[in-house]
Amino acid sequence: MEKITTQRITNSLLLNGSFSNNLGLMNGKMGIAIYFFHLARQTNNQIYENYAGELIDEIYEEITANTPVEFENGLAGIGWGIEYLAQNGFIEADTNEILAEFDQALSHELLHHCPENISLLNGIMGWCFYFLMRISGNEKLGLKEIENKQVLIHSIDLLDQKLTSAEIEKLLNGQIDSPGASKQPETRNLQHTEFDITWDYPILLWIMGEFYKSQVFNAKTIKLINRLIKPLSYDCNIPESPHKKLLLLLGIQKLISSGVDNSLSPGEITINEISGKLLTKTDHLQMRTQLKPPLDTSIKNGISGMAWCYYQLHKLTLNGSYRGHIEYWLGQSEYINQESKWLMGIDLSTAHHGFGILEGLAGIGLSYIQLRQTKHSVI
Repeated sequence: MEKITTQRITNSLLLNGSFSNNLGLMNGKMGIAIYFFHLARQTNNQIYENYAGELIDEIYEEITANTPVEFENGLAGIGWGIEYLAQNGFIEADTNEILAEFDQALSHELLHHCPENISLLNGIMGWCFYFLMRISGNEKLGLKEIENKQVLIHSIDLLDQKLTSAEIEKLLNGQIDSPGASKQPETRNLQHTEFDITWDYPILLWIMGEFYKSQVFNAKTIKLINRLIKPLSYDCNIPESPHKKLLLLLGIQKLISSGVDNSLSPGEITINEISGKLLTKTDHLQMRTQLKPPLDTSIKNGISGMAWCYYQLHKLTLNGSYRGHIEYWLGQSEYINQESKWLMGIDLSTAHHGFGILEGLAGIGLSYIQLRQTKHSVI
């Protein structure tokens, strides 16, 4: 049954990948290419590797002056994907050379046309993820690495300016200000049971761990970390949603694994204390019952995203207790084996989302590959 499901996903992506008008990482060709590189490595099938290479060639040919720059569908995500493929041995490339124009375009945009929001998908954090990936693959400190670190220092300054106490509270409550969005009354602990892996608050915690590990500007990074975790020291700010607790726990564990805790200012609430509180309050069984049929299978809001969270928690903590949860969500992922249900939550009528990583088939396929490997190695 595993091969049947993977083949369905693969066939659909083979038929539709080249026709996508989206070049990006999250919803377009770059994400699909990453899926096929992983599939080729798993199956040792040259056809899949060739197809992935063709998609990369198409991306470069189709980039224009009008290609967006943000992470979700634009240059930041495409460039992140190229660096990811090179660092993981899927392609051989001098990324300092082939991403030079990306570096220039993205740094110029950040310096002169800074995004208004901080989000991963279309804000400052997307730039941060791109440049953090760029410097992570280079042990030497050359001119290009110095330039990219300067951009990251500027990014931390921007986050420092934008992450006021009021803004952090809105992020923790899941409130987003965007043009045309209806204004909701401010309610403390605004709750949603829906799982959403793109919630910016835990992503901020994760990226602060990456900043600290990269030693870009640790004095400012620690300042921001203290500001971000302080609200979590109060029980009234811990979300009721078990899915949100899980995402917060993942962000906190990323900080701990990056070695942050011992660097916090004396007298501040420690990250280990926050982690202990979240571990106590996170109800994993409740989480299972709140994702009710029909189950969404996507990375963003469904089974694949839940599986990814537990997989990352296991990698970060090496805690054997997460193995049972990985096993459970692996079983749930096999739900897609049922012909009438394998596309739950996926809208193939729009190529913008139906085939990509975040809300489409490439994400389900990547998760499925990862879970099968995890089942054989750690379960």
